[in-house]
Amino acid sequence: QQQWTKKCRWLNATALLEELAPTLTAENACRHFFALGKGHYVGKPCKGWFWDPLPAFSSTIRIAYSHFGKTKDPPEKASLKHPHLFSVPYPSSIHLEPGVPPPHGRHRDRKHLMGFVGSYDHGDLPVRRKIRDACLAYNSSEVCHPVAGRGTKAEDLLVKSDTTFCLEPGGDSPWRKSL
Repeated sequence: QQQWTKKCRWLNATALLEELAPTLTAENACRHFFALGKGHYVGKPCKGWFWDPLPAFSSTIRIAYSHFGKTKDPPEKASLKHPHLFSVPYPSSIHLEPGVPPPHGRHRDRKHLMGFVGSYDHGDLPVRRKIRDACLAYNSSEVCHPVAGRGTKAEDLLVKSDTTFCLEPGGDSPWRKSL
């Protein structure tokens, strides 16, 4: 997050507006967008263009992995700080080598009907624990296979690739990504 803070403070909104003129004007700002590759809250140091924009940038669309939802500010004040903010999902993070078949191929045999790879100490704890308990109640990893991990180790990812239905409860935030 420090890199975002540094970059946003470096990017002066007034200078940006001068640099983008006449391409970006108050009249056509609604046809432009700013994308922040993080949750919108990371854009707080980006004052003037992403956060609490100058009037010329107020109709520009803002895209982030989150939106303001609940806030301490009243809705009319929050929407002034974040006008035209849209939430988009994370992109996928899987990259395959040339010639390697994707793990999600249709004609692949799967060892597990259902599976959950994740931890039980963050995110939506009641849901995650219910998934774990329900999986264990089947007493068969062929039906449901819970793995207590962070989903980052190679063996955790193999469980996902060997599972027909991956159970994906909420993570630390609603803006999570997973395979």
